[in-house]
Amino acid sequence: MNMMKALFSADYSAEAIESAFSGSGSLVVTGREPYGDSVRLRKKNQFPTPQHMYLVYVGMRNNELFATQVSEPIDPTQLDLEQDRLITQARNGQNLAGRDFQTIIFGEPSYFSIVIDVAGWEFYYPFPNQSELNDPDTHDPIIFTSSKRMIIGGQQVTVPATRNRSFYDLEPIRPTIGGIQREGIRCINFFKRNEAGEDIWDDEILFYSFNLLLRVPFSSVAPGRKVVVIIDPDGQNQGPGGGGLIARTVAQPELVA
Repeated sequence: MNMMKALFSADYSAEAIESAFSGSGSLVVTGREPYGDSVRLRKKNQFPTPQHMYLVYVGMRNNELFATQVSEPIDPTQLDLEQDRLITQARNGQNLAGRDFQTIIFGEPSYFSIVIDVAGWEFYYPFPNQSELNDPDTHDPIIFTSSKRMIIGGQQVTVPATRNRSFYDLEPIRPTIGGIQREGIRCINFFKRNEAGEDIWDDEILFYSFNLLLRVPFSSVAPGRKVVVIIDPDGQNQGPGGGGLIARTVAQPELVA
């Protein structure tokens, strides 16, 4: 089950909710510890550069949020140009790997970009546009979680997820889409299975659950004020020959450190 939920859910305190509607408008929330490593840790000098990109384009059509996914080989020496190419494909609905926030499946090390083609929307950092790890209470715009509630066979179940030992080097991006500069983020999925940096095994599938945190305009507050919303997609790293049902991805998640 995919869902979007506003900040004023049980995940946050009343004080944090109040701050969303008062003060400067830059919402400050005590950082939530990610399940595994922070996506803002730097690892790209430790592993080979990916030759592939998975991109999620998020837009608005007829006042409804939608997303399209594209997954293709790229030339990493032309990273921004290649990213623009995938944005164009995703925006036009060409060569899609998926739609909306259905499970994102990686089959190899990849750059992972998410772009928001909606006026006024931006990814949430602890302070606007700050992406450095310099405080234990800072907040990632992608937070990996330990489990996800899903509907399987008509029943709501809690599915365990894998700790993040694979997604790193997150940075803000500002691509130009239709002549307008938009907001986005890009990280690298190094396709690793544990803290030691071992490659994912053949036929292995690791299930990840994560939240995307966005700051969006909210009509009932003063101009310029924003509220934080959460989108909670999920993803899989599938080793060579991988595939199958969600159940396979969580059979022994405790084996992955």
